[in-house]
Amino acid sequence: MAWSPATGAHPVWGAILGPYGTVGYEAGALGYPISGEYCGLRDGGCAQNFQNGPVAWSLGTGAHPVRGAILGAYAGQGYEAGHLGYPVSSEYCGLRDGGCAQNFQNGPVAWSFGTGAHPVRGAILGSYAGQGFEAGPIGYPVGGEYCGLRDGGCAQNFQNGPVAWSPGTGAHPVRGAILGEYAAQGYEAGRLGYPVGDEFPDGGHAVQFFQGGEVRWDFAARRIVPPGIPVVGGNYPESSIGSITSRGFAARYCTDFAAWRRGMVWSQINSGGDGNARAWRDGWVQRGRPVSNVPKVGAIAWWGTSRGGGYGHVGIVVGVNPDGSAAVEHYNFEVRNGYSVTPSIRAEAYLY
Repeated sequence: MAWSPATGAHPVWGAILGPYGTVGYEAGALGYPISGEYCGLRDGGCAQNFQNGPVAWSLGTGAHPVRGAILGAYAGQGYEAGHLGYPVSSEYCGLRDGGCAQNFQNGPVAWSFGTGAHPVRGAILGSYAGQGFEAGPIGYPVGGEYCGLRDGGCAQNFQNGPVAWSPGTGAHPVRGAILGEYAAQGYEAGRLGYPVGDEFPDGGHAVQFFQGGEVRWDFAARRIVPPGIPVVGGNYPESSIGSITSRGFAARYCTDFAAWRRGMVWSQINSGGDGNARAWRDGWVQRGRPVSNVPKVGAIAWWGTSRGGGYGHVGIVVGVNPDGSAAVEHYNFEVRNGYSVTPSIRAEAYLY
């Protein structure tokens, strides 16, 4: 029986007494009991509340305290009646960046000072475990799972990128430079769709496959190669100058090359007009896509009437320089009806 003026007198006994003693009774992390034991919980379990959190018990899990920031996340999930179920361990610390975690029946809650406490469960937990939990490349969770995405999917954000899941693709992380391209394409709602595998190395590239194609990061060139497209600009397949391609542009013009790189046709860029570069920015704005004055690898570099004899110009950003300029690849710029890379140039806008 433990008593204090603020909490009154309450007995602590049975399985709950064990962990209460382990943490130091009233002098420890839990403080004094503020209720008696109460039972009739899920799976025939019991719990008891203390000043700094409950101790929860079930026959299958034993008794474990839950407290601090992890308790907040556990409460947000509905305690033992929620998705996480009962605790199966006490809190353990000494993790990366001074973090802590606690395991529950259906997954851990992981905490660090910079990220807060968040649960990870289900298929996303399987992927997270495969990456090495918080010690792996994606780090700590920075939010809970969110659902209602395309095709009934869900995702969860981590320090270094999301893990995205759908019934048809499973759960896979997306991170680093590939994440930048994935974001530029609109995540799972864009033309790439969901990832269908994890990133893997392939002959000097980091590669990841998505429903709508592949994304490659070239380590040597330090550039993203957009989905399913060769690295070398000269591999652009259209050779008949003056013909109109299936994308709706004149072949070997800047517009057709940029559309080829991004896997787009004119109707996806602008609902009207004649396909000139000048109209690309208007089309981007019409569709609510990001337009910026800051270059990003994979973005479309755009010029208005100042280039292309008043018709504008577009290229693809393949690198960002320390001075804020961009390396841009394009057709029909420095080489008439041909391919070139300008190592340092500033566009009027960048279409992400």
